[in-house]
Amino acid sequence: MTTDRVTSTQNVRSYELDPYKHVNNGAYVNWFENGRELFLRAEDRDYYFYPAAEDAWFVVVNINCDFTSAALAGEQVEVSTRLAKIGRSSVVFRQTIRRAEDGLLRARARVVMCFADSHDQAKPVPEDFRSRYSPAPEGDRWTAEEGGERGED
Repeated sequence: MTTDRVTSTQNVRSYELDPYKHVNNGAYVNWFENGRELFLRAEDRDYYFYPAAEDAWFVVVNINCDFTSAALAGEQVEVSTRLAKIGRSSVVFRQTIRRAEDGLLRARARVVMCFADSHDQAKPVPEDFRSRYSPAPEGDRWTAEEGGERGED
């Protein structure tokens, strides 16, 4: 069995707020990053494993984020990370952040990561990654639950 998605809970902290008392957009990017790290850890891997074992750095090359409603101080949010696609040297994640209380969508991101050597040259996705993780059945599309496609993809 391979992992295709991971969900975790995050508390909104006061220092993540902007002057309008909403969560600053940078905090969402950090939460998404943590979600991808937890995704790797679900199969006993992390960002340090692939450089050490495969000379393959796993790096973000593109992130597109839609902010749909503001998270507020004191809320708990759920960060969901699913593997949407595995390519030759890159993988695509689809991630959402929802208010834990009622599932209200706060933000979503499509993140492209690639494997590269220490000279920033693309490398094939390691076989170790392919054997541990698999794309979710939904693929590289937003589902209705995730807010659906909006014509920009």
